[in-house]
Amino acid sequence: MTPLFPPSYNRRVHRVLIVDDEAEIRSALATYYPWTELGFVVAGQAAGSKEARAVIEKEHIDVVLCDIRMPGESGLEFAAWLSKVHPATRIVLLSAYRKFEYAQEAFKYGVRGYLVKPPTEEEFRTVFGVVAKELAQESEERLRSADRAQSAMGGPVSEEDHLRNSVLDDVFAYLRGNCRSACLKTAAKIARMNSTYFSTWFRSKTGRTFHDALTELRMTKAVYLLLEQGKSVVETSEEVGYENPKNFSRAFRRHFGMSPKAYARLTLEHRQKESAG
Repeated sequence: MTPLFPPSYNRRVHRVLIVDDEAEIRSALATYYPWTELGFVVAGQAAGSKEARAVIEKEHIDVVLCDIRMPGESGLEFAAWLSKVHPATRIVLLSAYRKFEYAQEAFKYGVRGYLVKPPTEEEFRTVFGVVAKELAQESEERLRSADRAQSAMGGPVSEEDHLRNSVLDDVFAYLRGNCRSACLKTAAKIARMNSTYFSTWFRSKTGRTFHDALTELRMTKAVYLLLEQGKSVVETSEEVGYENPKNFSRAFRRHFGMSPKAYARLTLEHRQKESAG
């Protein structure tokens, strides 16, 4: 029988949150760097510190990649908050300037390094390679601690058991943070499985296909964009990963039984009736 986790799977995937007020920069950072190769997955993106705080309070985030200069709270001020409230979460800062005048204060807040926009792949690998090693060492220590605790209670816990409990979380973190561009091949890499085996494994664990799970996440985000942000069908289609709005509308209709415009109209009418009553 093929093992659930191959021997090469010797660490869990670490979640990254990208924080920058420019959407194009966030997208480039999430797309063009070898995150999975270094053991990371982009679990989310935020346009500012307020949005980033909300994500961190709801989701487990291992590392934050944050611009220093943003409207409102700066990256340095955000780092100060993070070091107090979530000291285990690492932070790497982005700067538009090679001279980093805040270095001494930044490292006081646990900043692990900084990158100049746009970072080269070599610079990216240098900084996040160090962070990856730190996180891997911490994961191993937590694993040993859990094993000691479990042994004291009468039974050992295998590394495979720990990984089985975390790999789905890592895959869904990838899907939530990248539903526009997510694909089976990258999800399989995150799980450290080949695509065919991963597809079967994913269905056995979730009761649905990878495609169905990705579609559900895309439709959930589509509803949020249509109703809460007032996006058009064309804008929503692009943001959730459909190049052709007609294909998006067909997928939406299959999922909800009506078109995006009809769904938005009926939902808003229902909300108005509830607030009036």
